[in-house]
This record gives sequence, C-alpha cells and structure tokens, in this order.
Amino acid sequence: MTKASPDRVEPAAPPPPPSSALRLPGFRLLFTAALVNNTGGEITLLAYPLVAVVLLHATVGQVGLLAAAGTLAFLVIGLPAGVWVDRAAERRRVLIAADLTRFVLLASVPVAWWLGRLSLAQLVAVAFLTGCCRVFFDVAAQSYLPGLVGPRDLVSANAALTGANSGSQIVGRALGGFLIQGLTGPVAMGVNALTALWSAGCVLLIRDDRPRSTATPGPVPLRQGIREGLRHVVRDPVLRPAAISSGLGNLFISINVTMLPVVLIRDVGLSEGGVGLFFSVAGVGSVLGAVFTPSLIRRFGYGRVLWLSAALCAPLYLLLPLADHGGRLVVAAGAFLVMNLRNMIGNIILVSYRQRVTPDHLLGRVNATMRFALWGMLPIGSGLSALIAGLSGARAALWVAAFGTALAWIPVALSPLSTMRELPPAPC
Repeated sequence: MTKASPDRVEPAAPPPPPSSALRLPGFRLLFTAALVNNTGGEITLLAYPLVAVVLLHATVGQVGLLAAAGTLAFLVIGLPAGVWVDRAAERRRVLIAADLTRFVLLASVPVAWWLGRLSLAQLVAVAFLTGCCRVFFDVAAQSYLPGLVGPRDLVSANAALTGANSGSQIVGRALGGFLIQGLTGPVAMGVNALTALWSAGCVLLIRDDRPRSTATPGPVPLRQGIREGLRHVVRDPVLRPAAISSGLGNLFISINVTMLPVVLIRDVGLSEGGVGLFFSVAGVGSVLGAVFTPSLIRRFGYGRVLWLSAALCAPLYLLLPLADHGGRLVVAAGAFLVMNLRNMIGNIILVSYRQRVTPDHLLGRVNATMRFALWGMLPIGSGLSALIAGLSGARAALWVAAFGTALAWIPVALSPLSTMRELPPAPC
C-alpha cells in the first residue's frame, strides 16, 4: 500500500494544460507583453536584411555583419547581465527599462530615414544596442517567471510564452513583409518601436510579484557571480549537454536565417511580402509545438518527447536548402515548419528543467550563462554564413546549416534527461 499510494499521486504531478497559467492576472500581462514585443521583433528581424539589401544595396558580407551585430551582445554582456539581473531589487524594472530603451533606439531608424540620413552603420549600431536590451529583457524574464507563476504552472507558462512567440512569428513575419513592401522597412521598424512601448506598459501594470528568495544576502561580486553561474551549468549533467546541443543548434540556425532571405529574394525571386509569408509558415510549426508539448509530456514523459521528436524531425531539415520555384518551395517551407516545431518542443522542456532545478538566487546567472552559450553562437553563425556564402554561395550555407541542425540534438539526447519521465523536484 505504501508504494501504491505514491504511484497514484504521481500522475497528478505533470504540468497542467497550457492555458492554466493564463488564469493568473500577472502572467496574463506578461504574456501580452511577450506577444506584442515578439511580434514587433519579428517585423524588425525581417526588416534588417531587407532594408540592407533593398534600400542600402548591401552586399552578402554586409548582411552577415548586420545579422551578427544583432546578436553580438549575447557574447559581449551575456555573462555579466545575469549577475546584474540577480542584483536588481526587482526584475520587473529591468524588463521595463529594456523596453523603453529599445523604443528609443528603434524609433531613431524611421526618423533618420525621413531625414535622408539612414545608413548601414546606423542599422548595425541599432541592431547591436537593441540586442543588448534583449539580453537584459530575456534574462530578467526567464528569472522573473518562476516566482510569478510558481512551480506547478511553470511548464504551462513556458508553453504559453513560447506559443505567444510562435504566434508572433506567424503574424509578425507576414505583417512585416507587407509593411516593408507597402510602407518601407524603416516604417516597419517604427511599428516595432511602438510594440516595445506597449510591452513596457503591460509589465508596468503587473502587481503580484512574489517575494524573492534571500538565500544569498547582499550583492555578489561580478567575477564571483559569473563563476557561480558557469559552475552550476558545467556541473549539472543535463544543463551541460543542453548548452552544447542548443548552442550548436543556434549556430546553424543563425546561418540558416541569415542566408535564407538572400536565397529567396535573389535565387527564387520572391517579393518582400513573399519572404514574410515563407517565414511565417515556420511560426505554424512553433505554435503546434507549443500547443501539443504539455500533452505529449503528460503521455510520454519529458525525456522520451525530447529525443524522439528530434530523431523523427531531424532528417527533414535536409529539404530546406532545396528551396526553389514551384513544388520545391512548398517542400522547403514544410521543412522549415518541422524545424521550428521541433525547436519549440526542445525549448519548452529544457527551459522548464533549468528553471526547476536552479535556486532562485542563481536564476539570473544561470539563465545568462545559458543565453551566453546559446545566443552567443548567433553572431558566430552569422559571420560563418557570410564566409561560406562568399566562398561557395548562399545556398551552400543553407546546406551546411541543414546538416549541422540535423545533428545538433545528439549531446542532450545522451544526457540523463532522456530517461526522465518527470522533472526533478525544485531545490529547497
């Protein structure tokens, strides 16, 4: 009987449906902020290369440089940002400050364009500085979420937020393509400035922040804080291979998304709106991943969903570089959809694991360490994309990205997480 009782209780432990966290007023505001912010971000993500190519007549190498600038901040300030976020009296204020700064930076682009002074140098500077804002926002948001929703709703909240991100991919990329085509790229970036302001207002209205743990009294010195975050990731048997897999995945995804617009415009002949529609198809896969991941976890367990989804989806990534006219474009779009579906499944599981096993006082540092390892690979990938494209063409870069992405999941699939049905209990 003593064994039967825990076995009966255990099935109730899996996370609730994705909509359950939305019953919390504070989380609904954070969800809205993420939705509008990510939608604006997707518009600008598409606007950067299209403004560079269409308005400023940038070369392939300059497009790669611009893409690298947008993610370079994760390498430059990624690790210190975690320590600074953990020092902050209230992580919500970090979110608001990041949004307001991003508003000012993005608004400068349409102003400069209207004055006839927009240049590639300004685009690169805005991309880098808004990337710095994103570092602080992302680290603070992932560290803020567990205290806002509690352990029971953590997977549900992550699924809802990633679903919001996926929905923004569909809406933002399609809307961005047509905004750029109809109103020009600088105006589209001005729309993103307004979404950053909207996001700041939503976060400002959150009033139910829970008290933070005081496990580590007083501010932690910068170097010590960085070491503590790195040590926690390196010593954890799941976080370490997760950082390797996700970092490699982001490296090859960066190559992919940097050169894909170039191939679609110059080789396939799509318009800006067509490129936006192609990228929005990928968001459908992300939405499907966000919607079905909690149910799949409840039925099959965390580990099995993680490795089985990767094994089934990875071979299809090799269809993406086939993008061309007619049916091959449809096949490539399908491969892009599957790639984003699998990425969303892995993201929900790995972020939930990280937030579950990390003590509150280390969350900022650990999240920043993982962001450094993951997102720090993006500028490297952008630079590699420019190098490969310069030597062998943009489509060759897509082939390198396809093979790399198809193999990147292997390290985390060999970790202890692959055998876990449930996540470990949260630390006391």
